[in-house]
Amino acid sequence: MKGSMKNNLRAMGFSVPGGEVDALFDSWDSDKGGMLDLKELNECLAGAMKKAQKNRSAPNPSRDKAKEIRQKAQEAEEAANLSIRAMELEDELQKMIADMDKRADLRLGALLQARMVKPAAVVTSWGSSRGEHAGELSKADFRNAVIRLFKGLPPIKTRSEDHKATTVSTPPATERLGTRLSSQSAADESAEQAALAAEIDGVFDIFDADHGGYLDAEEALNMIKQLQLIGNKAATERRSKEYEVFTTRARANRMGMSVRQAAAQLDTMQNPMAC
Repeated sequence: MKGSMKNNLRAMGFSVPGGEVDALFDSWDSDKGGMLDLKELNECLAGAMKKAQKNRSAPNPSRDKAKEIRQKAQEAEEAANLSIRAMELEDELQKMIADMDKRADLRLGALLQARMVKPAAVVTSWGSSRGEHAGELSKADFRNAVIRLFKGLPPIKTRSEDHKATTVSTPPATERLGTRLSSQSAADESAEQAALAAEIDGVFDIFDADHGGYLDAEEALNMIKQLQLIGNKAATERRSKEYEVFTTRARANRMGMSVRQAAAQLDTMQNPMAC
């Protein structure tokens, strides 16, 4: 009966106007007897379920658009978080580089590694000591060789350099004037070289156990190997961090561009007259 149907719907939590319930009942009551038998009820419920399923499957532009907007909003949040992470990694990289630049042993080790210095040949080729220190590497020889390496020169002066030094003629007046004008820059360079020399001496002292200013062949070999090891480790860590920064920033940029393009398309759909 209609009254029973209304009561059952209310008990199930459905708030439906009584007139609509009556109209639904009448549409199901095919024989207009005011009662629904089990067969009529089953057929009507099956039809209602089929219609509901069809409505859910039917295209719904508003629903689809809302879903797309929610998806793009989520992507925008992911892009923002990725961009923040990229900035954090960039800050970490800058701090790593600054910390490495403060470490003379790391810079020196990276230089020795990059110039492919052979540890076993350092004493024999860099050392110039004679007498009781023959076969040893002095602090001065180490300093001079490393300064040359930093300048991009071979660690030991070549014969061609000696030949050029002996054949240089007195410069003309204009060149001497230029030399005087650049005296300030030369003084700055000299100060930088003095600071570099002090750093190199400090690294040497780390491995000079007795602080006598000389390393024997074994000590020199160990020093070069250790410096190259830590220099290579630092360079590897820096390259790894640089790659992480590059890939994260690239992903953030790609995702950000995709979100902006999608937002522009959605805006055009909402306002077809927009440029």
